[in-house]
Amino acid sequence: MRAQYEGGDAAFSRELFKYISAYVDKQVYVVNGSFFLHVDIDATGKVKHLEVTPKVANSETFIKDLTYAFNKVKKKWTPSKCDGTPVASKIRIRLNFVTETADS
Repeated sequence: MRAQYEGGDAAFSRELFKYISAYVDKQVYVVNGSFFLHVDIDATGKVKHLEVTPKVANSETFIKDLTYAFNKVKKKWTPSKCDGTPVASKIRIRLNFVTETADS
């Protein structure tokens, strides 16, 4: 069994995008396309490492804000299990962004 967020993937997505809306200013960033969150979850269900890809030019502040939003989501997950024993695991979460822009 893979690591699960309480309430499932849909609940995690709702929570994450709630915080992204609150902490990632779409007026500041022009973000289009898919990004991936690579998350390490230990055997107790705690998030141990988060990486955002792909790396794009001048994205440091965006990635910092995205990481902050992720960390606002409840941190405890149900860990992966192998033969009934909790184990550390890695998951990948895809985020799709579309920024609406207008030329003046």
